[in-house]
Amino acid sequence: MSKRAILYARVSTAHQADAWGLDAQFDAMRKYAALHGFTIITEISDEVSGTVSLRERSGGQQLYSYLDRKAVDVVIFHRLDRITRDEDLIEIHIARRDIRNANAELHFADGGKTDLSMWGSAIDHIKALGAAEERLKIKARSIGGRQAKAKSGAWVGQGEPPYGYNRDGHGKASKLVINEAQAAIVKRIFDLYTGNNGNPPVALKAICVLLTDEGVPVPSTTKPHPRIGRYWQKRLVQIILSRVIYIGKMQYGDIITDAPHLAIIDPAQFEAAQALRSRNRYKERNSHRHHYLMTSRVFCACGRRMMGKNKAADYQYYMCSGNTLIKYARTCKEPYVRAKTLDSIVWDWLSSLLCDTTKLIAALEKIAAERISTLAPRRTRYEHLQTHITKLEKGIGRNVSLYADSTEIELKILRDEVKRQSAALESCRAEAAILAQEIEQGEISQAEQAALVRSAAAYCELIKEADRETKKYCLQRLNVECHLSRNPDGQLMAKLTCNLTPPNTPDLLPLGRIYHPPSKRSSGQIRAIL
Repeated sequence: MSKRAILYARVSTAHQADAWGLDAQFDAMRKYAALHGFTIITEISDEVSGTVSLRERSGGQQLYSYLDRKAVDVVIFHRLDRITRDEDLIEIHIARRDIRNANAELHFADGGKTDLSMWGSAIDHIKALGAAEERLKIKARSIGGRQAKAKSGAWVGQGEPPYGYNRDGHGKASKLVINEAQAAIVKRIFDLYTGNNGNPPVALKAICVLLTDEGVPVPSTTKPHPRIGRYWQKRLVQIILSRVIYIGKMQYGDIITDAPHLAIIDPAQFEAAQALRSRNRYKERNSHRHHYLMTSRVFCACGRRMMGKNKAADYQYYMCSGNTLIKYARTCKEPYVRAKTLDSIVWDWLSSLLCDTTKLIAALEKIAAERISTLAPRRTRYEHLQTHITKLEKGIGRNVSLYADSTEIELKILRDEVKRQSAALESCRAEAAILAQEIEQGEISQAEQAALVRSAAAYCELIKEADRETKKYCLQRLNVECHLSRNPDGQLMAKLTCNLTPPNTPDLLPLGRIYHPPSKRSSGQIRAIL
């Protein structure tokens, strides 16, 4: 009967998953399984950083469900670094122990079956250290080479060339040359924005609409819209207006060198554009005629932030910031929300939360229960680390006790093993200390609950007769946010959150967000989830 095998693949980002990462790993592991006659029972993947422990990953939890039931005979990874990042080598030892305890085998598609004994652990540790050191050396050489190339005034050549230029040549010999057609568009953008030749300046949004309507090709790096394709965006025009390469200066990080042969824009016009951008940003921040209590604290059902909108003298609304995009990019269909209605709901909720001790304690107890569930994987990992620490301490003591009766060769082997075990012990202790701190801070003790209740009482005194400025101060200090959404019946719902901290203190208490229990209160078409 063939052995049951699980394939596990990991990439750090969704982009890697879409590009090549997961497919390449699974192809290699499938070939390895077929070569050794294994029966694949499932394939598991994660799109998560290697700094997250295997047991805390969603795919890792699925893998452990098989290991805990001893329902797998072979676990196959593509490479050793798919288990963890270079700096978290202790995770390799934990995974090896858990796989061994499940009476399973550990295989790597690029290296075969690994020995799960103590000596096999030492070999894998040395391999991982060597691979990590080599990667760091390659990274340092690459960065040093690019910086040296930038200091020499040459184009580093990473990614697509800036808009207005083409790449000439390949590899180290590649350089930038001006693309005359695109350079004309760059000049036109600067002329429109600065109002050159006696014309009035044109806003960024109007420039985008003009270029899109005229069919001016958009840079290929721009992400296409799923419905209308590529179009000129404000952010793209802002990038063009800010690039110093258009005045003949090559920039790579903090390194700037002169490249006068690449100049497209006159330096005086470039400086005028920067001054205009700075002035427009200041005007945008300080041009609000009406003051909205929840400005930048309300999130539309589509996920974007909402902003104040005045439709008439006495009618203020919050609208989705997506409505400020050019017409080609507007996808949000959510209606405006009356500012007076939403502000009233938020303030009444906050007042009720802070001034009703019974309701506040109920909310704290609910969060405490949620924290216990959230911290469960960390507690499990902490317990595993403590077990591993005990084993390492016993192993070190046992090896040291053998020093007296060992030959010279045996003594050298024992000392190397003790050195390895000591390094692993220090790593385990450091991680265990961090986990213990996270667990302690994540829990809500009775003393912390009492402190939060006292803080709420202090805010309650502030909000009893609060004016607009006091209200804004409280909302800012408590980091109040409102997230709108639609329920299955199509009603607009408001989920309200805040961070509770004493007034006039710089740091937040380790509580996180307080979620108020449900309430039936409603106003107009908005019902607050309190």
